[in-house]
Amino acid sequence: MLKVSSNSVDWAMVLLKTKLGLRLGLRLVMSPLMKLGPRLGPRLGVASLIVIIFPWSLSTPAIARSAAPFTIVAMGDAPYTDLIDFIRFSGLIHRINALAPAFTVHVGDFKSGSRNCSDRRLTMIRDYFDDLDSALIYTPGDNEWTDCHRIAAGGWDPLDRLALLRRHYFTGPASMGRAPIPLIRQSDITAHRKFVENARWSRGGVGFLTAHVVGTYNNAERRNAAARQEFKERDIASSSWIADGFGWAKATKKRGLVVFIHGDPLEGRDHDRKIGRGFKRTVAALTQGARRFNKPVLLVHGDFHDYKLDQPFTDGSGRKIKNLTRLEVLGAPDVWAVRIKIDPEDPALFDIAPLEPTASQAEPSD
Repeated sequence: MLKVSSNSVDWAMVLLKTKLGLRLGLRLVMSPLMKLGPRLGPRLGVASLIVIIFPWSLSTPAIARSAAPFTIVAMGDAPYTDLIDFIRFSGLIHRINALAPAFTVHVGDFKSGSRNCSDRRLTMIRDYFDDLDSALIYTPGDNEWTDCHRIAAGGWDPLDRLALLRRHYFTGPASMGRAPIPLIRQSDITAHRKFVENARWSRGGVGFLTAHVVGTYNNAERRNAAARQEFKERDIASSSWIADGFGWAKATKKRGLVVFIHGDPLEGRDHDRKIGRGFKRTVAALTQGARRFNKPVLLVHGDFHDYKLDQPFTDGSGRKIKNLTRLEVLGAPDVWAVRIKIDPEDPALFDIAPLEPTASQAEPSD
């Protein structure tokens, strides 16, 4: 069972009876969600009611403890526009530091798509990233480069802006943050030398990877020849990196795999639930890899700024892939993050809850 929890004092108990006759207690909380007001509260509340049962976890024998539980943080789509966003983002950094996670991942879009893509605006967020006491890993969003051609964004060449991001954020074999961790970059071990932003690492027997997949149809722009070529090359590289990540996780007997991208790979599905342009390779790599891996897989993405925790992926026969869970992080104007507790001994592996900028009560670090 994938756990959905929160640190509130107002609890409700929901007992669910599965087809196997098991009774599971899920403690749900609403009070911290309602602090967000009527606009965001329902978005979090509905998603937080989801309980996911992994059938294979019911028959998995207990694992001897070889790694202690740990916490990671995911965030994205912030800060966005106004000064207040940066003030809130600074507060979120302090909140994350108080939690003391093993590492934090920003899944892209640290500016609005309509704000200028100047060198200063694209590089200033590095100072905030380096204020994190632990490691920070970043994967680009569309607002940082594909949207920079807009007049409101300064009319920049998107490929020039992408080159700037690569030079500034993806140098060397380690992450950002005050306590950087070593990363394996796709550019170092494959023929895809250009893609320094695609990385992987492990902790506690669990694998993690970032893949450069962005919103707005992954920049699958049909009207621009340069954009078409860029998309084709990156789409092949990133989807193969995801597929290779599953092979790496299986070969090294990882207990689970977490994949971080920016774009919602289900963006643009029509009424027949077909995958929109720009994401077909990504979705194929995720779904095929998850089925073969047959252990917990968590996809973390941003783009639409709405908190989601569900299992929307299916195989070729329309059957739900029950070991592949999707988490979409909160985004501006709600400058929140998501806390993910990982217990390598627990077959469910992941315990997920939104993380508000200011702690409502003391929470011990792992």
